[in-house]
Amino acid sequence: MAALGHPARETAAAPGPGEQAVGAIRTLHSERTPLPRKRQLMRSLFGDYRAQMEGEWREALRALRTAAQSAQVQPVGEAARKKSGRVCRPHLAGGAKATLDTPDEEFRFNFF
Repeated sequence: MAALGHPARETAAAPGPGEQAVGAIRTLHSERTPLPRKRQLMRSLFGDYRAQMEGEWREALRALRTAAQSAQVQPVGEAARKKSGRVCRPHLAGGAKATLDTPDEEFRFNFF
C-alpha cells in the first residue's frame, strides 16, 4: 500500500491562469511585498514591461503633440457673445490695468 501512495496528492492540479493572475494582482497590490519581488513578477508575466511602458508613453506623447498641432482656435462671433450670459471684454495689450502698487511707490504696511 505504501508503494501506491496517495493519488490525490500526486494529481493535485497546478494553479490555472486565472488563479495565477489573481495571485499576481494580490502580490502587486500588497504594500508588504518588496519592490524587487514585484519587478521580478512583472518581468516573468509580461516580459520587458519597462520597454512596453516606454513605448506606450511615447505613443501617447506623439498623439498629444499631433492633436496640439492640429488644434485651431476660432474666435467667438459677436452673436454668440451677445447670446451668452457672460461678459466678454476684449483683452487690452500692454497691461492697461490700473494698479495701486506701481514700481514707483514703496510698499509699506499701515498698521495704525
